[in-house]
Amino acid sequence: ADLRRWLADRFGVPPGTAPHVLASVVAQRTGADEARLAWALTDSAVADDDQLVVLAQTIDAIRQEVLTHV
Repeated sequence: ADLRRWLADRFGVPPGTAPHVLASVVAQRTGADEARLAWALTDSAVADDDQLVVLAQTIDAIRQEVLTHV
């Protein structure tokens, strides 16, 4: 949810924008992988600690990518 709010603010879209729409906007403006964005932005349960680590790393990577494009 924090990543969704942060991206919505950065890209000037309403905070309640659907995750797949936000992923599309961010991908179009930054060249980031849309499927990866959508996965990180969707509220889905993580299966285990390994998946949680991957999610955290993905969120950090997305933030870094966006900071270099905005």
